[in-house]
Amino acid sequence: MDYLEKSEFKQALENREILKTLYAGVKDQDKYLRFFFLTGVSKFSRVSIFSDLNHLTDITISKHFAALLGYTAAEIKKYYASYLHSLCQDLEQSEPEIMREITDWYNGYSWDGKNFVFNPYSIINLFYQQAFRNFWFETGTPTFLVKRLKEDNKAVNEEINNRVDEAVFNKYDIENINITAIMFQTGYLTLKAVDYRENKYILDFPNREVRESFLNFAVEHYAGSSFQEMSYIVSTLVDSLARNDIKSFFTALRALFSSITVKQLEKVKNYEGFYHSIIYIVLKILGVQIACEIQSNFGSTDVVIKNDGYIYVMEFKMGKAQTALEQIKKRKYHAPYLADKREVVLVGFGFDKAERNLIDYSIEAAEVP
Repeated sequence: MDYLEKSEFKQALENREILKTLYAGVKDQDKYLRFFFLTGVSKFSRVSIFSDLNHLTDITISKHFAALLGYTAAEIKKYYASYLHSLCQDLEQSEPEIMREITDWYNGYSWDGKNFVFNPYSIINLFYQQAFRNFWFETGTPTFLVKRLKEDNKAVNEEINNRVDEAVFNKYDIENINITAIMFQTGYLTLKAVDYRENKYILDFPNREVRESFLNFAVEHYAGSSFQEMSYIVSTLVDSLARNDIKSFFTALRALFSSITVKQLEKVKNYEGFYHSIIYIVLKILGVQIACEIQSNFGSTDVVIKNDGYIYVMEFKMGKAQTALEQIKKRKYHAPYLADKREVVLVGFGFDKAERNLIDYSIEAAEVP
């Protein structure tokens, strides 16, 4: 990972050649081998690093080995019973309550979309420290991933909770790195559902530990300030959505965008994608149900946010907010949600590139036919 940045490609290519020589030596010893198991962070396509060791069977997403790595809940209860008991006593909670919290923090890794396991490193540290923390994230930060997303002018949400083809797991070419593939290989994304008929996969953050760690790191690199520094703004965003107070939501968004430094915007080419990322990150950290660039028969919706009482369909446009609102209505972006019992609210936001901020908003309740 240290040499996957564009500025380090030369060293990455040299390292690849060294590894090819190593693997060629292994292949030459084939007649002496009975079992050979290779593991690591990133694999590369057979046309590059594995061309000299191309008879391996990749078991990464094989359903036959889905529970090979990681702990199951039963294993935690069996092998860590005394530590689990101590944690329950320290936090004054019952075992079912503690297990639910452990599951929220550290479970969620899967290679078949059905069997989910706990992160062993985090579980061991949890029982040693007797406290819930982001242990796994302390082993390394996703600097390369976030920098690459920004360099490619991609929104963070483009790589998360999306339906992808099986081919994405084989796109490991140094000269043309696939961010989704790398995020999966490094553990930031995992399989949440699999369609074996069409070979389609849903990828998302495995658990709270990874989601909060990645997004907190991302918000510092996108917005130029920490999540803690923006905590008041973020809480206002969430509260205003719960009350359907779009005026307060608009004001808080302006404050959020105003906190972004000019330096952070210097290399931005896709302003809409950049600001979608900011909104997505800060709300996702707090567990708000938000999705960006939703595809349907009616077109591509910028942002859809759902809470207990409302579904917000939002469109951001350079220029007047009314234009954004009219686009929602004309293309019927809200149509898929009209059968929901919650109130559907249409919101258009006008954005001014020179001001680098929102300038107005228009709101309208969706009409149910």
